[in-house]
Amino acid sequence: MEAREQTYVFDQRWQEERGRLEGVEALWDAGSAAALERMVAAVKPGGVLVLEDYDFSASACHPADENFERVTEAVLDFMSAAGFDPNFGRTLPTLLTDAGLEDVHADGRVRIVRGGSHEVAFYRLTLFALRVPLVDSGRLTDTDFDAVLAGLKDPRRTFVSPVLVAARGRLPG
Repeated sequence: MEAREQTYVFDQRWQEERGRLEGVEALWDAGSAAALERMVAAVKPGGVLVLEDYDFSASACHPADENFERVTEAVLDFMSAAGFDPNFGRTLPTLLTDAGLEDVHADGRVRIVRGGSHEVAFYRLTLFALRVPLVDSGRLTDTDFDAVLAGLKDPRRTFVSPVLVAARGRLPG
C-alpha cells in the first residue's frame, strides 16, 4: 500500500481522490453520513478504510472517586447535548458494513494511566476547556473541578481511558 500522509477536510478534495486511494484512515466525526460516503468513494476497489472514535463505557478511576464519576458524567452530558455520542466508537463496525465494506474488523484500545503523569493531559485539557461552561450552567462547581484536578496529580491513582475503537474494512473489488 502506498503510504501518503494527507489531511482532508471533508470537502471537494475527496471528490478529486475518487477511487484512487489504497487506504483512508480517519478519526471519525460522528454524524456525517455524507463524509463517510465521500471517504468510501475515495478508496479504490480492494482498498481499506479505517475509522477511529471513542467509546467512554470503560472510563474510570481507581480508587473509585464519586467526584471523578460526577464530573465525568457532567462532561459527557454537556457534550451529548451538543450532539456528541459518548458510545459512538462501538457503532463503527456497523457503519462500515452498512457502507458496503467487507472483512470488517474492529479493535479497542484503552490506556491505564497514573495520576501525576503526562498521560493525564487528556483529562486535564478536557476539564480546562469545559470548566467555565459547566460551572456557568450549574452542572458543576469550581470545587468539583478543583478536586478532580488534584486527583489527576496523585500518583497513587490510576485512570482508565475511554476505549479508542479502530474499525477497518475493505472495499470490494
